[in-house]
Amino acid sequence: MKRDPANTAQAEEAFLTAMAIAQEQMARGFELRAALSSARLYGSTGRSAHAHVLLASALEGLSPTPEFPEIEQAQSLLVALTP
Repeated sequence: MKRDPANTAQAEEAFLTAMAIAQEQMARGFELRAALSSARLYGSTGRSAHAHVLLASALEGLSPTPEFPEIEQAQSLLVALTP
């Protein structure tokens, strides 16, 4: 995205790949981080509904903890994306 901010396809593909690998390895923390990055990208490109679905799924069953601030960040973004 630094090279060509208008072309988000490669970043989107990388985030989705990261999520798939994290799901395969049952690494919920990495899955959430990739989902959070994807949701930010989707939100910035006018796809808030898609971002909301993605984050809601990744957050399912997770509760905020001081050791994992991404959960709170994702919850805040989820609220901001709520129609």
